[in-house]
Formats: sequence, structure tokens, C-alpha cells
Amino acid sequence: MLRIAEEKGTDGSTILQLDGRIAGPWVEVLRASCERISQENSRVVLDLLGVSFADHVGVRFLQQLDQQQIALINCSPFLQEQMKLSMTE
Repeated sequence: MLRIAEEKGTDGSTILQLDGRIAGPWVEVLRASCERISQENSRVVLDLLGVSFADHVGVRFLQQLDQQQIALINCSPFLQEQMKLSMTE
């Protein structure tokens, strides 16, 4: 399960506070949220502090977001390492 809470940043960005797992069908739910916010011309920031797990698809999606200049904040060292290792595969 993944809980997504939206919050407006002081700079006009939209912060998505994530809590749970970025896996399975939740990857598509997160993708839809990011796309909707981007279409509203708001900068997207993902706060990953509450993320406990990301499967292979979730890690790949986070990599794509990072490459699109979407800010990923409070990413755990474990998740950062997963993203690095996944890039070398």
C-alpha cells in the first residue's frame, strides 16, 4: 500500500509525501499523480521519507523521475543504492 499526501511548497511546488511501498499497482497510481501535477504546471517534489520498499518497477520509475529533474528528497541510503545498482543492469 502507498499513501500519497499532497502539500503545497513555499516555492509553488507540489510536494507528494509518500508513505509505504512503491510496488505493483501503486507505481501507476504514483505515475498518475505526478503526471496530473505536472499538467497543472506545478513542480513536483517527492518526499520519500516514509517509503519502506520499492520493487524493481518502482525503482525504475524513480530513476525516470530523477532524470526528468523531479526532486526526490529524503531518500534512504538503501533506496539510493537500489537506484544506483539498477542503473548498471
